[in-house]
Amino acid sequence: VDQSLDGANTELLAAAIKARSARTQYFVVSHHQAMLNESDQLLGVSMRKGKGTRVTGITLRDEMPAGAA
Repeated sequence: VDQSLDGANTELLAAAIKARSARTQYFVVSHHQAMLNESDQLLGVSMRKGKGTRVTGITLRDEMPAGAA
């Protein structure tokens, strides 16, 4: 989604998504460090030769808003 953006515009997009994330859930595909830094979770998908795909994930922030879950 942010492939053609430079660093400054990626930061603006990340901030806009973060500002709305309390009301809406977003799934963003990115390789930009600025976008990854603002993420609550990261998922990675890799191809394993002859074994299909592998999905791995990490939660970066454990805080959840009251009433969420």
